[in-house]
Amino acid sequence: GSVQATVAVSVALLVGLVAYAAIFTWAGLVTTRALAFALIYVFLWEGLISSYLGGIRYLSVRGYTLGIMHGMDDTSFQTLDDRVIEFPAAIGGAAIVIVVFFFLTVRRLRRMDVP
Repeated sequence: GSVQATVAVSVALLVGLVAYAAIFTWAGLVTTRALAFALIYVFLWEGLISSYLGGIRYLSVRGYTLGIMHGMDDTSFQTLDDRVIEFPAAIGGAAIVIVVFFFLTVRRLRRMDVP
């Protein structure tokens, strides 16, 4: 019930937080317009495009977060049944995003001249 739903939301939010942090840390290192990139990404990609094009959910941190939340407690989040990606795809997609952007961030930091 309620405890399971709370745990599902907490885990999903933590995964989403780490994924967004990985993406936006990398963006902050490769562009001087990281805030503009973040706003465009969140509102355009995560908000508009992924809401209207179902396949894009597989390339969306929001899609991963909702998929994890629904996968961990599908009874509390039944209203999401037809709007979320499968639990294994959500876990795998989030893991790939986190690892790839962490790697890109470390690679960028190694190549930067920091006084």
